[in-house]
Amino acid sequence: MLRFIRLTRQVVRPLYGSSPASLQRIQEQPLQILQAQQQPSQRPCRCWISSGVDLTDGEKKLIEKLRSRFPGAKSVEVSDISGGCGAMYQISIEAEEFRGKKTVQQHRLVNEALAEEIKDMHGLQLNTKAPPDS
Repeated sequence: MLRFIRLTRQVVRPLYGSSPASLQRIQEQPLQILQAQQQPSQRPCRCWISSGVDLTDGEKKLIEKLRSRFPGAKSVEVSDISGGCGAMYQISIEAEEFRGKKTVQQHRLVNEALAEEIKDMHGLQLNTKAPPDS
C-alpha cells in the first residue's frame, strides 16, 4: 500500500537588503513525496511459504533464493518497497544460520546470497536475527 505524504517546510531566510537580524519566515510550497510506508503489523506476511498473496515476481525470486541459502530459516519476509518496480526491497530473515554471528556478518551472508540480484537494485533494507533459544 502506497501513501502520498504532503510535507510542508518552514524556512527562515533573510530579507534582501536587510540586516542578518531581520529574518522572515516563508511558507514554502508543499512538497509531495511518494513513499511506501507500511507498518509491519499492516503488511501482509511475506513468509517463506508463499501462498501467492500479492507477491511480485521479484519478491518470489528473492524468497526462493533465500530459502535455498538459509534452509534453517524460521521466517523469510520480502517486500518490494519501491512501488513494485523492484528497485528497493525490505528483507527480514530469522535463521538458525545467524546464531553466534554479529549483525554485519549476518548481512554479509545475505548480500553474498543475493549478489547478482543486488546489482540491479537501488537499495536494500535488511533485518536479520537468530531465532530465540528454545
